[in-house]
Amino acid sequence: MESDTQFIHSQTRDLAEAWACICALRLETFQRELRGLEPDPSLTPGALAGFPGIAVIGADTQAEWRTSFEEKSAELGIPTAILPTGSLFALYHNPGALLQLIEDRA
Repeated sequence: MESDTQFIHSQTRDLAEAWACICALRLETFQRELRGLEPDPSLTPGALAGFPGIAVIGADTQAEWRTSFEEKSAELGIPTAILPTGSLFALYHNPGALLQLIEDRA
């Protein structure tokens, strides 16, 4: 996750603003959002087959998480694309690759 660490260090102002927003959350809001982590009964195997989307993950994602991500995407019926770098912030520090991916899939 070296590239994510580099991203964090190069985006200190934006991350400070994001942290301020997180710190302003009330406990009730946080608890309500955690309920969203419960399994969605509508996401059954093949639920996204035919959906014109892509599950995107970064190449720096830990192997165990990446494997699980790819397996879940396949189960839902949506293709997985791997961006060149990053994990948590892969979408942000691969804008060119992301736009190319979208263009290639259009």
